[in-house]
Amino acid sequence: MNELLVRLGTSVCAGLAYGLTGFGKSSGEKLDTVKLGISLAVSMVAGVVSEFVGWDMPTAVQFLVTAGFTVLVENFVKTIVRRNPLKK
Repeated sequence: MNELLVRLGTSVCAGLAYGLTGFGKSSGEKLDTVKLGISLAVSMVAGVVSEFVGWDMPTAVQFLVTAGFTVLVENFVKTIVRRNPLKK
């Protein structure tokens, strides 16, 4: 049970990071709480699924880091490019 809570907590943090970097890359948009909520819900489902699939934490973390790091870097670069104050 404790490992499931750790997975959920980790998944929520990942979903929050994904949702906020997605917002950051969107030039001129206001924060869409529905989209952020969907990102959080999907990440929680992924955490529960990884528990039932039987992944141990190192395997789940390695998968998430590999998949998620790519998205986070992409969103971060888009944020810098689209919201660059020096670009005017």
